[in-house]
Amino acid sequence: MSIKSSQRSSRSVKNTSDSQTKQVVIAGAGCAGLAAGIALLKRGYEVTILESTNRIGGLAGGLEIKGNVYEYGPHIFHTTDPEILDDVKRIAGSVLIKFDKTIKIKFLGKYFDFPLAIRDVLFKLPPSTVLRAGLSFIYYYIKGLFEGKSKKINSEKVLQSLYGNTLYKIFFKDYIIKVWGIEPSEMAPSFAMQRIPRFNFLKFFSDLKNKFFGPSHQKISTENYVEKVEGDNYTTKKGFFLIAQAFEQEFERSGGKLFYQRAVSDVQIENGYCTKVISTDSSGQTHTHKCDQFISTIPINKLPHIVSPSNTFSKELLAAASNLKFRGIVFIGLLVKRENVLPASFMYFRDKSFNRITDLGQFKVEIKPEKSTILIAEITCQPEDQVWINEEETKQTVIEELLAEKLLTKDDILEAHVFKAVHGYPIYSVGYEKNLELVLQGIGKLPNVHTVGRQGKFAYINTHVAMKMGYDVARKIHGK
Repeated sequence: MSIKSSQRSSRSVKNTSDSQTKQVVIAGAGCAGLAAGIALLKRGYEVTILESTNRIGGLAGGLEIKGNVYEYGPHIFHTTDPEILDDVKRIAGSVLIKFDKTIKIKFLGKYFDFPLAIRDVLFKLPPSTVLRAGLSFIYYYIKGLFEGKSKKINSEKVLQSLYGNTLYKIFFKDYIIKVWGIEPSEMAPSFAMQRIPRFNFLKFFSDLKNKFFGPSHQKISTENYVEKVEGDNYTTKKGFFLIAQAFEQEFERSGGKLFYQRAVSDVQIENGYCTKVISTDSSGQTHTHKCDQFISTIPINKLPHIVSPSNTFSKELLAAASNLKFRGIVFIGLLVKRENVLPASFMYFRDKSFNRITDLGQFKVEIKPEKSTILIAEITCQPEDQVWINEEETKQTVIEELLAEKLLTKDDILEAHVFKAVHGYPIYSVGYEKNLELVLQGIGKLPNVHTVGRQGKFAYINTHVAMKMGYDVARKIHGK
């Protein structure tokens, strides 16, 4: 996407029943921020969004380079929530494309479906391993029935109860260490419970029901959201980017103001209320935005530190915020002279520098030149790691691994790009809940300050859940 002007169009907004239109400032033009902005404009509020970068969508927005969009991973829209589904179809229906995604894991030279399918475990692992896995699964399943939830004190315990110790060690332990930088025993149980699907013995019947009767539509909850991929999968010819763009256009048509390259640098509190938000543009100039309500998608570990006066929050709360850590992601984007490279939409690898790789050609994304695809390899790390710092070496390592895997040749590669996300994934280390609760309770004492989104809520969520958060906070502000 090309760099846009610092402010886009602004139109008048109808007054509410109050004598003066209430002003809302939103930090971040991701899915949550845009959804909240649209919902509030409909209710008669005057809304300004401040986006620190030069693009929309956050991690779901994509990066446009020479006419091609490089996605920040495999972003797909899906939901059974009728409110979100109807709005996305209304706002972005003209660009939506329905498709079927496939996910695989490469292990022992074989491709396994993900979530793990029992048939793969039975027929692709050595017989002795299958026997050990079966006995281990039965043992830990029965053990879990007697112990209950109280003993599931970390992700290791949860995964053992779901898969048994043998499959846990084969498929999850080393992978989690590689991706998150900590042992599964150091990960809070909520990580495994929310993000790792269990064996689904009834999936065949569920798929059959959906084929004939369609998926059931039900509202989703944004609190303690458990990942469950339901409903049809949608993308566009430029990936999730066009969905985010459609929401941006809807926001502007409704009269919202959107400023790019405006990072929030100061949230000013007077008498317990946020009255002003200060943003800093790319040239270092500051701008003051008065507000009646402030919605933040700023990473939760950063927000308390930019609130003034500095004694608004206790030292204990500030320390708790600093203890909430994120995992960064380095993306290696390769434009490849082939229509498809991977045997699935995206894949997980256990023995490569990258942990996941996406084939955008399988997402029906329009790629130039014709009969080409884009591969996006993801490496999780911290900004102080060499993988993050030495971009050229990281890029070459990924290319060499793909060549060794015989997925492509050097002549197939037309372009290679590196891009990054500092706040990729929240790290659910054991005990993080106490720190998060302390921070959210402290911010909650400011009646007109609200946090939403993956970074703002420290929540490992999908795009439709972020949108739902935006709608929910709009209802809260409006008093309904």
